[in-house]
Amino acid sequence: MPELEDTTPEDGPGPPVDDDAAEANEEDDDKDDPVEEDPAEDDREDDTPATDALLLPFEPEEEPVAAEDAPADVTAWEDDTGREDNDDALLLAAALDEPVTAAELPPATEEPPLEDPKDEDDDTSPGGDRLVQPTNAARAHKTIRGILMSCSPLWAGHPCLATTLRHATTTLHQCASSCCPAGQPSGTLHLGSWPSMRPRLASMVEPSMQRVRIHSAGGYRALRLETVPTPAPSPGSVRVATSHVGVNYADCVVRMGLYASAKKYVGWPITPGFEFCGHVDALGDGVTGWNVGDAVLGVTRFDGNASHVLVPAHQLWRLPEGMTAPQAAGFPVVFLTAHYALHVLGAAKAGQWALVHSAAGGVGSALLQLCRAAGVHTVGVVGREDKVDAAKSAGATHVLVRTATPWWKAARRLVPDGFHLILDASGPPTLRHAPALLRPTGRLIVYGFHSMLSMAGGWPNPLALAWGWLRMPRFNPLDLTGANHGVLAFNLSYLFEEGAVLRDAMTQLLAQHAQGAIAPLPTREFALQDVAAAHRALESGTTVGKLVLRA
Repeated sequence: MPELEDTTPEDGPGPPVDDDAAEANEEDDDKDDPVEEDPAEDDREDDTPATDALLLPFEPEEEPVAAEDAPADVTAWEDDTGREDNDDALLLAAALDEPVTAAELPPATEEPPLEDPKDEDDDTSPGGDRLVQPTNAARAHKTIRGILMSCSPLWAGHPCLATTLRHATTTLHQCASSCCPAGQPSGTLHLGSWPSMRPRLASMVEPSMQRVRIHSAGGYRALRLETVPTPAPSPGSVRVATSHVGVNYADCVVRMGLYASAKKYVGWPITPGFEFCGHVDALGDGVTGWNVGDAVLGVTRFDGNASHVLVPAHQLWRLPEGMTAPQAAGFPVVFLTAHYALHVLGAAKAGQWALVHSAAGGVGSALLQLCRAAGVHTVGVVGREDKVDAAKSAGATHVLVRTATPWWKAARRLVPDGFHLILDASGPPTLRHAPALLRPTGRLIVYGFHSMLSMAGGWPNPLALAWGWLRMPRFNPLDLTGANHGVLAFNLSYLFEEGAVLRDAMTQLLAQHAQGAIAPLPTREFALQDVAAAHRALESGTTVGKLVLRA
């Protein structure tokens, strides 16, 4: 199995720090250079503006450094936005009024204490320049937190804040040993070195997300895992931190470059994925009815295979009681597809007969459940003998194995008067038998062509594609009129403009779930970085139910 390429850059671990030596040095410094207390210090008023007090979760013990009072070696620099600014350096100077050494920073694997330090020392470099160091882990931890809060108010209450603080602490460990100017003690952060530290700390300031990315059509190696900044929600949209995301056969077709709506709406590069489950992470302007932390499931037109998803608020629903996160991530697409085919296009009624192809797959299993709930009798067709039990448990009245006997003859014997509905996602081999199996007023509903995509290493076989195209049935309107048959087809990815249709369908489906009429499908989980393995499994034709990725 090919490994998924992770494009996230990694820095090596910082050099080891001798904690005993650092403590001994501090004790010597205490003996040689006793600190004189300022008797007026306790009475001094804090002139820091109220906004700064909100940005930094502690009060600095010295006045903030004004721009004109900044050390000579702290000069303005131009960042990647083109603006000249040394506000970040001044913020750090105001927050870090004492030295910190690498030995004093907390290890990345432990949560640093948040108590305020009791005793602090002041120090300067041999040239008289200010050294930017707090004396213990608490000061370093609080300072990083303050910088994060000042750069983005979205960090307040952010579920990833604790993890990001640990990563930022690790980065400070590395910077303390590699960014200090020549002649300074190793492990000392100097204010003048802040411009060189800034790029390394920038990744800690902005929340980041992971996503599956496809840059061009290909096999499994075309799937890449990328780490990018987490976007803020636009007005009317909601950002969801996903726990699980669904995998559908459509994602495989997107990867192959054969999904028409992917070309129409996105192009390359693209992140596949249509469904997810998680919790509300941030709200755009004007969003009502949702709160940060709400557990949700939802749908999106692409961009779903990611740790964070941005969607319009109306494409979210509350996580139903009794439904697990993996089940919820695999619920929307298959049941919305089945509902639209059966009830919107098929207008199914109790007592009718339906022929369901790929009956043990995701949509097929959902169709069988919805047919049973509606009182519709079903004949399910599966591709392998070991899938018969799965189709029966989903509600099939009868199950036929496509490769065992001429299934179309067996289906005619079971329902001699013909089927009211035929629901097909297989393609030419099954479509060509549909007219003979439909009764008058019967409807053929098409929502896929899986059989045309014979796989070899994740790539469709071009000969199979050509042969399938040549064998594709052509339905003559004159013949359809004479037989009183209907042929209908659809693709769920083109229905997002019909928001009311999706919302009404999902409302009905969740109500049926609450009543116990339908249930989530059996779910198999993969890690997000194992998305290639999930695609391979789905294309093998051996899976039952739904596949999801742990985000």
